[in-house]
Amino acid sequence: MIVTAKGEQVDFVSRFFAPNAGISEDPVTGSSPCTLIPFWAQRLKKEKMVAKQLSKRGGTLY
Repeated sequence: MIVTAKGEQVDFVSRFFAPNAGISEDPVTGSSPCTLIPFWAQRLKKEKMVAKQLSKRGGTLY
């Protein structure tokens, strides 16, 4: 499951959970933001974005 929202300091934020795959929360993944890019690109009308994964470790993706 991916949870996402429009960001304040970045274009969008997200969290990624996969408990059925043994991953309670993925600290930073590239696949979930890649899945979200078409969703946010259409809404924000942007081709380049900055995203933040809000897990405990966290990470910024460009």
